[in-house]
Parts: sequence; structure tokens; C-alpha cells
Amino acid sequence: MKYARISSVHKGMFSITGDYGEMYAEITGRLAYNADSSTGYPVVGDNVLVDYLNDNTRAVIYEVMNRKSVIKRKLSGNKVDYQVIAANIDYAFIIQALEADFNINRLERYLVMVKEGQVVPVVLLSKKDLISEAETQEKIMKIKE
Repeated sequence: MKYARISSVHKGMFSITGDYGEMYAEITGRLAYNADSSTGYPVVGDNVLVDYLNDNTRAVIYEVMNRKSVIKRKLSGNKVDYQVIAANIDYAFIIQALEADFNINRLERYLVMVKEGQVVPVVLLSKKDLISEAETQEKIMKIKE
């Protein structure tokens, strides 16, 4: 068995990058059965233990290694469960337009989600040229509060 990293997820199929380049992989039935919730499945950024098959053209994922950081969001509905978005990342870039689509509450939600996951947030503000300097400063002050 070897280590690989999840590079993308496509409805139950996982693209991994490892010793033999990028390829598709699937999880074992045991891994799927033992996952306590959706957070137990591999996500982008996860380090996984794999076994290569078919002359190293396909792989099977046996285990998800411990995550050093995780970005997740609460699923809608009454049941308390989470959707893991990404794992093992250091920085999350949060891009917010300063013009009409600016929403301080949305930005705060993203900041909380990122900080709870032990990830460093980097806020990037765009479309500054579409509003006045006074409006720009007002919105930056709101962010700093």
C-alpha cells in the first residue's frame, strides 16, 4: 500500500495523485460502511492509503489519514451533520466584491468556517474601482470590526 492525495471528488469516484500520477480510485466497502457520517469519506486534500491495481492504472482507497485542518459547513435541515469541503490546507482565500454584491454577514460566516477548521483566512476584496473611496473605506471598517 502507498500514500496518495485526493485531488477531486466526483459522486463517489475520487481522483488521486500519487506515485503513478493522477488516476481514479474508489473506496472499499469497509471504509464506506465504517464512515460515521459524510465527514468520514475522503475529500479534496485528504491524504489516503491506497492499493494500486490493473498495472497501476486504478486504485482502491483503504484509509483516510488524520486531517490537520478541515473546512466544513453545516448541512441544511434538522439533522446536525456537516459537509466537508476540503482538508489539509493552510490558507483559504475568501473573495468578496465591494460593489452591490457585498455582504458582511456572508463574509463573517466564511471567516468563522475557515477559522474553526484551523485554516488561515486571506480576504481579497475586488471591484474597488466601481465604488467611491468613501464607500470603500466604510466597508473596510465594517470588516475590521
